[in-house]
Amino acid sequence: MTYEAYAFLGTSISQGYYDETAKGWVVRLFEKLNADTPGKYYLSHLARSGDRSYDIFHRLCGEAIQRQTDNVIIELSCNDLIRHDSPDAPTNINQNLQMELWASIIDRAERNFNKVYVTSGLPKREETMPFTYDAVKVWYKNEDIIDYNARVKVLCESNNIPFIHLYPELDNDDYKNTLEDSVHPNTKGHIMIAELAYKKFREAGV
Repeated sequence: MTYEAYAFLGTSISQGYYDETAKGWVVRLFEKLNADTPGKYYLSHLARSGDRSYDIFHRLCGEAIQRQTDNVIIELSCNDLIRHDSPDAPTNINQNLQMELWASIIDRAERNFNKVYVTSGLPKREETMPFTYDAVKVWYKNEDIIDYNARVKVLCESNNIPFIHLYPELDNDDYKNTLEDSVHPNTKGHIMIAELAYKKFREAGV
């Protein structure tokens, strides 16, 4: 049987923060895929807490391509949208730079991998913000995430790249109540994401 190796680039949620098993939704996703076809799906897990799109681009160019995997999955980084000190502060990466980075990410990924997939940013629990990150108070706004998802989705579609849109089905209290610190889901939340991602990736032909 021919196996497929996937590199995964993303942030702390994908890395598995607050999952008591330390697996996170990405490892759980690959477990579910391999339960269907044992040994077919290999994972090079390159998600890192705090990564923004420029970090993901550099990790793509270095670690991911060096691994020589067949395919790559790239998470849209909500860390691009952090607002420091106030919910009305500007996002730490502006929209023009966001899209320049994503154009570069997609171009480089398409030239080095057989298949490229992009997963959406996920909802946050705004009513319990701010989120404290390294002793600094920061805010995420769901309207920013919805807008960013929409812009990157259009870019993906123009390049025939599947956009795995997880946000809409998780925009509810069942999921948001799993967010331990307004941002990161607990074990239950990671299981919810993995089950939804499994369905979406299967629909995309994985």
